[in-house]
Amino acid sequence: MKIYKVGGAVRDSLLKRSPEDTDWVVVGANENYLLKMGFDRVGKDFPVFLHPHTKEEYALARLERKTGEGYLGFETTTHESVTLEEDLSRRDFTINAMASDELGNIIDPYGGLNDLRKCILRHVTEAFLEDPLRILRGARFAAKLNFSVADETIAIMMEMVAKDQLSELKAERIWSEFKRAIVTDHPLVFFKVLAQCRALPNLLPEFSPLFGKFFNGESHSQDTKILSLLDRKDRIERDPELVFAIICRALFLYNQENGELTSSQISSFCDRLKVPKKFKTIAKRASAFKLIKKEFRTRLGNEIIRLLDAVGGFKNDYLFSKLLLLYELELETKRDTHSYVSAKELLAVKNAIKNMDNNDLIQKNFSGESFAEQLKTRRIALANDMLALSARAHGV
Repeated sequence: MKIYKVGGAVRDSLLKRSPEDTDWVVVGANENYLLKMGFDRVGKDFPVFLHPHTKEEYALARLERKTGEGYLGFETTTHESVTLEEDLSRRDFTINAMASDELGNIIDPYGGLNDLRKCILRHVTEAFLEDPLRILRGARFAAKLNFSVADETIAIMMEMVAKDQLSELKAERIWSEFKRAIVTDHPLVFFKVLAQCRALPNLLPEFSPLFGKFFNGESHSQDTKILSLLDRKDRIERDPELVFAIICRALFLYNQENGELTSSQISSFCDRLKVPKKFKTIAKRASAFKLIKKEFRTRLGNEIIRLLDAVGGFKNDYLFSKLLLLYELELETKRDTHSYVSAKELLAVKNAIKNMDNNDLIQKNFSGESFAEQLKTRRIALANDMLALSARAHGV
Protein backbone atom coordinates (compact mmCIF):
# COMPACT_ATOMS: atom_id res chain seq x y z
CA MET A 1 0.00 0.00 0.00
CA LYS A 2 1.16 3.51 -0.89
CA ILE A 3 -0.42 6.84 0.03
CA TYR A 4 -0.12 10.01 -2.02
CA LYS A 5 -1.20 13.60 -1.49
CA VAL A 6 -3.22 14.61 -4.56
CA GLY A 7 -5.16 17.36 -6.29
CA GLY A 8 -5.62 20.86 -4.96
CA ALA A 9 -3.30 20.42 -1.99
CA VAL A 10 -0.37 19.63 -4.31
CA ARG A 11 -1.29 22.46 -6.68
CA ASP A 12 -1.62 25.01 -3.88
CA SER A 13 1.65 24.02 -2.20
CA LEU A 14 3.47 24.51 -5.51
CA LEU A 15 1.82 27.94 -5.81
CA LYS A 16 2.88 28.77 -2.23
CA ARG A 17 -0.78 29.00 -1.22
CA SER A 18 -2.43 27.57 1.87
CA PRO A 19 -4.56 24.61 0.75
CA GLU A 20 -8.24 24.69 1.69
CA ASP A 21 -8.05 20.99 2.52
CA THR A 22 -5.81 18.00 1.89
CA ASP A 23 -6.88 14.91 -0.04
CA TRP A 24 -5.06 11.61 -0.19
CA VAL A 25 -5.19 8.62 -2.54
CA VAL A 26 -4.46 5.11 -1.34
CA VAL A 27 -2.97 2.73 -3.92
CA GLY A 28 -2.73 -1.05 -3.45
CA ALA A 29 -5.32 -1.41 -0.69
CA ASN A 30 -9.02 -2.15 -0.30
CA GLU A 31 -11.88 -0.98 1.87
CA ASN A 32 -11.57 -3.77 4.46
CA TYR A 33 -7.91 -2.96 5.03
CA LEU A 34 -8.65 0.73 5.73
CA LEU A 35 -11.53 -0.12 8.04
CA LYS A 36 -9.26 -2.44 10.04
CA MET A 37 -6.80 0.48 10.39
CA GLY A 38 -9.52 2.56 12.05
CA PHE A 39 -10.62 4.70 9.11
CA ASP A 40 -14.29 5.72 8.96
CA ARG A 41 -16.11 5.37 5.65
CA VAL A 42 -18.11 8.38 4.41
CA GLY A 43 -19.45 9.49 1.02
CA LYS A 44 -22.43 8.20 -0.90
CA ASP A 45 -21.14 8.25 -4.48
CA PHE A 46 -17.85 6.45 -3.90
CA PRO A 47 -15.98 5.31 -0.79
CA VAL A 48 -14.04 8.02 1.01
CA PHE A 49 -12.44 7.39 4.37
CA LEU A 50 -11.64 9.74 7.23
CA HIS A 51 -8.30 9.28 8.95
CA PRO A 52 -8.87 8.21 12.59
CA HIS A 53 -6.74 11.09 13.92
CA THR A 54 -6.41 13.90 11.36
CA LYS A 55 -9.94 13.41 9.90
CA GLU A 56 -8.52 14.19 6.46
CA GLU A 57 -10.08 12.44 3.48
CA TYR A 58 -8.48 9.33 2.00
CA ALA A 59 -9.89 7.73 -1.15
CA LEU A 60 -8.98 4.42 -2.73
CA ALA A 61 -7.50 4.78 -6.20
CA ARG A 62 -10.41 4.35 -8.58
CA LEU A 63 -11.58 4.21 -12.17
CA GLU A 64 -14.82 5.79 -13.41
CA ARG A 65 -17.20 4.88 -16.20
CA LYS A 66 -20.01 7.09 -17.48
CA THR A 67 -23.36 5.33 -16.98
CA GLY A 68 -25.95 8.11 -16.99
CA GLU A 69 -26.62 11.81 -17.24
CA GLY A 70 -25.14 14.57 -15.11
CA TYR A 71 -22.18 14.75 -12.81
CA LEU A 72 -23.55 11.90 -10.66
CA GLY A 73 -24.02 9.45 -13.54
CA PHE A 74 -20.78 7.54 -12.98
CA GLU A 75 -19.90 4.04 -11.89
CA THR A 76 -16.70 3.83 -9.88
CA THR A 77 -14.36 0.87 -9.51
CA THR A 78 -11.89 0.59 -6.65
CA HIS A 79 -9.37 -2.23 -6.67
CA GLU A 80 -5.86 -2.89 -5.44
CA SER A 81 -4.69 -3.04 -9.06
CA VAL A 82 -5.75 0.53 -9.95
CA THR A 83 -2.60 2.62 -10.42
CA LEU A 84 -1.96 6.19 -9.34
CA GLU A 85 -1.70 7.29 -12.99
CA GLU A 86 -5.08 5.73 -13.76
CA ASP A 87 -6.64 7.51 -10.80
CA LEU A 88 -5.13 10.85 -11.81
CA SER A 89 -6.33 10.42 -15.40
CA ARG A 90 -9.97 10.89 -14.38
CA ARG A 91 -9.31 14.34 -12.87
CA ASP A 92 -10.44 17.53 -14.54
CA PHE A 93 -7.34 19.67 -15.17
CA THR A 94 -3.67 18.83 -15.39
CA ILE A 95 -2.82 21.16 -12.51
CA ASN A 96 -5.17 19.05 -10.36
CA ALA A 97 -3.78 15.76 -11.66
CA MET A 98 -0.50 15.80 -9.75
CA ALA A 99 0.48 13.88 -6.65
CA SER A 100 3.32 13.87 -4.14
CA ASP A 101 4.74 10.96 -2.20
CA GLU A 102 5.92 10.76 1.41
CA LEU A 103 9.26 12.32 0.44
CA GLY A 104 7.65 15.26 -1.34
CA ASN A 105 8.49 14.01 -4.83
CA ILE A 106 6.03 15.25 -7.45
CA ILE A 107 4.34 12.68 -9.68
CA ASP A 108 3.11 14.51 -12.77
CA PRO A 109 2.10 12.16 -15.60
CA TYR A 110 -0.01 14.72 -17.49
CA GLY A 111 2.11 17.87 -17.57
CA GLY A 112 0.42 19.76 -14.75
CA LEU A 113 3.63 21.36 -13.50
CA ASN A 114 4.33 22.91 -16.89
CA ASP A 115 0.76 24.24 -17.15
CA LEU A 116 1.05 25.60 -13.63
CA ARG A 117 4.15 27.56 -14.63
CA LYS A 118 2.34 28.91 -17.70
CA CYS A 119 -0.83 29.73 -15.70
CA ILE A 120 -2.99 27.58 -17.97
CA LEU A 121 -5.96 25.33 -17.28
CA ARG A 122 -5.91 22.29 -19.57
CA HIS A 123 -8.15 19.21 -19.44
CA VAL A 124 -6.43 15.90 -18.70
CA THR A 125 -8.19 13.52 -21.10
CA GLU A 126 -11.30 13.29 -23.28
CA ALA A 127 -13.10 12.05 -20.14
CA PHE A 128 -13.60 15.75 -19.44
CA LEU A 129 -16.53 15.56 -21.90
CA GLU A 130 -18.46 13.28 -19.58
CA ASP A 131 -19.02 15.80 -16.77
CA PRO A 132 -20.68 19.15 -17.60
CA LEU A 133 -19.98 20.45 -14.11
CA ARG A 134 -16.34 20.75 -15.18
CA ILE A 135 -17.24 23.76 -17.32
CA LEU A 136 -18.30 25.65 -14.20
CA ARG A 137 -15.38 24.32 -12.20
CA GLY A 138 -12.99 25.39 -14.92
CA ALA A 139 -14.39 28.90 -14.96
CA ARG A 140 -14.18 29.03 -11.16
CA PHE A 141 -10.57 27.77 -11.07
CA ALA A 142 -9.64 30.35 -13.71
CA ALA A 143 -11.15 33.06 -11.48
CA LYS A 144 -9.50 31.73 -8.34
CA LEU A 145 -6.03 31.47 -9.87
CA ASN A 146 -6.35 34.15 -12.58
CA PHE A 147 -5.40 31.52 -15.17
CA SER A 148 -6.31 31.36 -18.83
CA VAL A 149 -7.97 28.27 -20.33
CA ALA A 150 -6.18 26.36 -23.07
CA ASP A 151 -7.72 26.74 -26.54
CA GLU A 152 -8.31 23.00 -26.85
CA THR A 153 -10.10 23.00 -23.49
CA ILE A 154 -12.31 25.93 -24.53
CA ALA A 155 -13.08 23.94 -27.69
CA ILE A 156 -14.12 20.88 -25.71
CA MET A 157 -16.26 23.05 -23.42
CA MET A 158 -17.97 24.55 -26.49
CA GLU A 159 -18.67 21.05 -27.75
CA MET A 160 -20.35 20.18 -24.46
CA VAL A 161 -22.45 23.36 -24.57
CA ALA A 162 -23.50 22.62 -28.16
CA LYS A 163 -24.64 19.13 -27.07
CA ASP A 164 -26.82 20.76 -24.35
CA GLN A 165 -24.99 18.88 -21.61
CA LEU A 166 -25.41 21.85 -19.26
CA SER A 167 -29.11 21.01 -18.97
CA GLU A 168 -28.05 17.97 -16.90
CA LEU A 169 -26.83 20.18 -14.05
CA LYS A 170 -29.01 20.71 -11.02
CA ALA A 171 -29.84 24.27 -10.00
CA GLU A 172 -28.25 23.91 -6.57
CA ARG A 173 -24.91 22.90 -8.08
CA ILE A 174 -24.89 25.83 -10.51
CA TRP A 175 -25.57 28.24 -7.64
CA SER A 176 -22.88 26.60 -5.49
CA GLU A 177 -20.23 27.13 -8.17
CA PHE A 178 -21.53 30.65 -8.88
CA LYS A 179 -21.33 31.62 -5.22
CA ARG A 180 -17.82 30.20 -4.81
CA ALA A 181 -16.62 31.92 -7.98
CA ILE A 182 -17.82 35.42 -7.11
CA VAL A 183 -15.74 35.53 -3.92
CA THR A 184 -12.47 34.74 -5.69
CA ASP A 185 -9.88 37.46 -6.32
CA HIS A 186 -10.92 37.68 -9.99
CA PRO A 187 -14.68 37.03 -10.25
CA LEU A 188 -14.92 38.66 -13.68
CA VAL A 189 -12.70 35.89 -15.06
CA PHE A 190 -15.42 33.38 -14.13
CA PHE A 191 -17.93 35.10 -16.38
CA LYS A 192 -15.33 35.67 -19.09
CA VAL A 193 -14.54 31.96 -19.38
CA LEU A 194 -18.25 31.10 -19.50
CA ALA A 195 -18.65 33.66 -22.27
CA GLN A 196 -15.63 32.25 -24.14
CA CYS A 197 -17.10 28.74 -24.25
CA ARG A 198 -20.60 30.10 -25.00
CA ALA A 199 -22.05 28.73 -21.76
CA LEU A 200 -23.17 32.09 -20.38
CA PRO A 201 -26.53 32.24 -22.24
CA ASN A 202 -27.34 28.70 -21.09
CA LEU A 203 -26.27 28.98 -17.47
CA LEU A 204 -26.93 32.66 -16.70
CA PRO A 205 -29.26 34.00 -19.42
CA GLU A 206 -30.37 36.96 -17.29
CA PHE A 207 -26.80 38.27 -17.08
CA SER A 208 -25.52 37.22 -20.50
CA PRO A 209 -26.29 40.49 -22.39
CA LEU A 210 -24.74 42.60 -19.62
CA PHE A 211 -21.49 40.62 -19.53
CA GLY A 212 -21.47 40.43 -23.33
CA LYS A 213 -21.47 44.22 -23.41
CA PHE A 214 -18.75 44.38 -20.75
CA PHE A 215 -16.41 41.91 -22.45
CA ASN A 216 -16.93 43.64 -25.80
CA GLY A 217 -15.14 46.64 -24.34
CA GLU A 218 -18.17 48.89 -23.77
CA SER A 219 -16.92 49.97 -20.35
CA HIS A 220 -17.94 53.62 -20.23
CA SER A 221 -21.63 53.29 -19.31
CA GLN A 222 -22.75 53.21 -15.69
CA ASP A 223 -23.72 49.53 -15.68
CA THR A 224 -20.28 48.38 -16.84
CA LYS A 225 -18.60 50.79 -14.44
CA ILE A 226 -20.49 49.02 -11.64
CA LEU A 227 -19.25 45.65 -12.90
CA SER A 228 -15.70 46.98 -12.78
CA LEU A 229 -16.15 47.28 -9.01
CA LEU A 230 -15.71 43.50 -8.87
CA ASP A 231 -12.00 44.12 -9.33
CA ARG A 232 -11.97 46.23 -6.15
CA LYS A 233 -11.13 43.37 -3.82
CA ASP A 234 -9.65 45.94 -1.42
CA ARG A 235 -13.19 47.20 -0.78
CA ILE A 236 -15.55 44.29 -1.36
CA GLU A 237 -13.45 41.82 0.68
CA ARG A 238 -14.82 38.70 -1.00
CA ASP A 239 -18.22 39.26 0.60
CA PRO A 240 -20.61 37.01 -1.40
CA GLU A 241 -23.74 39.03 -0.63
CA LEU A 242 -22.10 42.33 -1.54
CA VAL A 243 -20.63 40.93 -4.76
CA PHE A 244 -24.01 39.50 -5.72
CA ALA A 245 -25.60 42.89 -4.99
CA ILE A 246 -23.04 44.58 -7.27
CA ILE A 247 -23.81 42.17 -10.12
CA CYS A 248 -27.57 42.65 -9.71
CA ARG A 249 -27.11 46.41 -9.43
CA ALA A 250 -25.26 46.39 -12.76
CA LEU A 251 -28.07 44.33 -14.30
CA PHE A 252 -30.62 46.86 -13.03
CA LEU A 253 -28.72 49.76 -14.59
CA TYR A 254 -28.24 47.84 -17.86
CA ASN A 255 -31.96 47.11 -18.13
CA GLN A 256 -32.89 50.62 -17.06
CA GLU A 257 -30.79 51.93 -19.94
CA ASN A 258 -32.56 49.55 -22.33
CA GLY A 259 -36.06 50.19 -20.98
CA GLU A 260 -36.49 46.68 -19.52
CA LEU A 261 -37.64 45.44 -16.13
CA THR A 262 -35.05 44.03 -13.75
CA SER A 263 -37.06 42.86 -10.77
CA SER A 264 -38.64 40.02 -12.75
CA GLN A 265 -35.25 38.90 -14.10
CA ILE A 266 -33.67 38.86 -10.66
CA SER A 267 -36.63 36.94 -9.25
CA SER A 268 -36.42 34.50 -12.16
CA PHE A 269 -32.70 33.95 -11.58
CA CYS A 270 -33.10 33.47 -7.83
CA ASP A 271 -36.07 31.13 -8.17
CA ARG A 272 -34.50 29.08 -10.97
CA LEU A 273 -31.26 28.49 -9.07
CA LYS A 274 -32.93 28.27 -5.65
CA VAL A 275 -30.88 31.17 -4.36
CA PRO A 276 -31.03 31.63 -0.55
CA LYS A 277 -33.39 34.30 0.73
CA LYS A 278 -30.69 36.71 1.97
CA PHE A 279 -29.17 36.90 -1.52
CA LYS A 280 -32.57 37.46 -3.12
CA THR A 281 -33.32 40.20 -0.57
CA ILE A 282 -30.09 42.13 -1.11
CA ALA A 283 -30.45 41.79 -4.89
CA LYS A 284 -33.92 43.34 -4.81
CA ARG A 285 -32.77 46.15 -2.55
CA ALA A 286 -29.76 46.82 -4.79
CA SER A 287 -32.20 47.32 -7.65
CA ALA A 288 -34.45 49.64 -5.68
CA PHE A 289 -32.26 52.67 -4.95
CA LYS A 290 -30.75 55.51 -6.93
CA LEU A 291 -27.99 57.97 -6.17
CA ILE A 292 -29.47 61.18 -4.77
CA LYS A 293 -28.42 64.49 -6.28
CA LYS A 294 -28.46 67.51 -4.02
CA GLU A 295 -29.89 69.83 -6.66
CA PHE A 296 -33.53 69.12 -5.80
CA ARG A 297 -33.45 70.59 -2.30
CA THR A 298 -37.21 70.73 -1.86
CA ARG A 299 -37.48 66.97 -2.35
CA LEU A 300 -34.17 65.99 -0.77
CA GLY A 301 -35.52 64.77 2.55
CA ASN A 302 -38.24 62.76 0.87
CA GLU A 303 -35.71 61.15 -1.52
CA ILE A 304 -33.40 60.22 1.36
CA ILE A 305 -36.18 58.59 3.37
CA ARG A 306 -37.36 56.72 0.29
CA LEU A 307 -33.82 55.46 -0.36
CA LEU A 308 -33.25 54.40 3.25
CA ASP A 309 -36.52 52.52 3.18
CA ALA A 310 -35.64 50.82 -0.12
CA VAL A 311 -32.28 49.54 1.11
CA GLY A 312 -33.56 48.40 4.50
CA GLY A 313 -32.27 51.30 6.56
CA PHE A 314 -35.23 51.03 8.93
CA LYS A 315 -34.97 47.26 9.31
CA ASN A 316 -32.85 45.62 11.93
CA ASP A 317 -30.66 43.52 9.65
CA TYR A 318 -27.03 43.46 8.56
CA LEU A 319 -27.66 43.92 4.83
CA PHE A 320 -27.98 47.70 5.15
CA SER A 321 -24.26 48.20 5.81
CA LYS A 322 -23.42 46.24 2.65
CA LEU A 323 -25.82 48.30 0.56
CA LEU A 324 -24.47 51.51 2.04
CA LEU A 325 -21.00 50.43 0.89
CA LEU A 326 -22.44 49.67 -2.56
CA TYR A 327 -23.92 53.19 -2.64
CA GLU A 328 -20.52 54.62 -1.72
CA LEU A 329 -18.69 52.52 -4.33
CA GLU A 330 -21.15 53.48 -7.05
CA LEU A 331 -20.78 57.12 -6.08
CA GLU A 332 -17.01 56.80 -6.57
CA THR A 333 -17.64 55.99 -10.25
CA LYS A 334 -19.10 59.50 -10.73
CA ARG A 335 -16.96 62.50 -11.59
CA ASP A 336 -19.05 65.00 -9.60
CA THR A 337 -19.32 63.08 -6.34
CA HIS A 338 -19.80 66.31 -4.38
CA SER A 339 -23.12 66.83 -6.18
CA TYR A 340 -24.65 63.78 -4.49
CA VAL A 341 -25.72 62.92 -0.97
CA SER A 342 -22.85 60.90 0.48
CA ALA A 343 -23.02 57.52 2.18
CA LYS A 344 -21.77 59.21 5.35
CA GLU A 345 -24.70 61.64 5.27
CA LEU A 346 -27.16 58.80 4.68
CA LEU A 347 -25.78 56.91 7.66
CA ALA A 348 -26.01 60.02 9.85
CA VAL A 349 -29.67 60.49 8.92
CA LYS A 350 -30.38 56.82 9.52
CA ASN A 351 -28.78 56.90 12.99
CA ALA A 352 -30.59 60.12 13.90
CA ILE A 353 -33.92 58.60 12.92
CA LYS A 354 -33.11 55.50 14.95
CA ASN A 355 -32.62 57.68 18.05
CA MET A 356 -35.65 59.88 17.37
CA ASP A 357 -38.19 60.08 20.21
CA ASN A 358 -41.70 59.38 18.93
CA ASN A 359 -43.48 58.96 22.24
CA ASP A 360 -45.55 62.09 21.66
CA LEU A 361 -47.10 60.50 18.56
CA ILE A 362 -48.10 57.51 20.63
CA GLN A 363 -49.51 59.76 23.37
CA LYS A 364 -51.61 61.60 20.79
CA ASN A 365 -53.16 58.25 19.89
CA PHE A 366 -51.97 58.22 16.31
CA SER A 367 -52.32 54.73 14.95
CA GLY A 368 -52.21 52.80 11.71
CA GLU A 369 -51.89 54.88 8.55
CA SER A 370 -52.05 58.19 10.39
CA PHE A 371 -49.13 57.18 12.65
CA ALA A 372 -47.09 56.05 9.63
CA GLU A 373 -47.80 59.31 7.82
CA GLN A 374 -46.83 61.44 10.80
CA LEU A 375 -43.66 59.37 11.30
CA LYS A 376 -42.70 59.76 7.64
CA THR A 377 -43.26 63.53 7.78
CA ARG A 378 -41.09 63.78 10.86
CA ARG A 379 -38.33 61.70 9.30
CA ILE A 380 -38.34 63.82 6.13
CA ALA A 381 -38.12 67.03 8.18
CA LEU A 382 -35.19 65.62 10.17
CA ALA A 383 -33.39 64.59 6.98
CA ASN A 384 -33.91 68.07 5.47
CA ASP A 385 -32.62 69.76 8.62
CA MET A 386 -29.53 67.57 8.78
CA LEU A 387 -28.67 68.08 5.09
CA ALA A 388 -29.16 71.82 5.46
CA LEU A 389 -26.76 71.87 8.42
CA SER A 390 -24.25 69.81 6.43
CA ALA A 391 -24.50 72.19 3.47
CA ARG A 392 -23.90 75.26 5.67
CA ALA A 393 -20.95 73.54 7.35
CA HIS A 394 -19.36 73.03 3.93
CA GLY A 395 -20.22 76.53 2.76
CA VAL A 396 -22.70 75.37 0.14
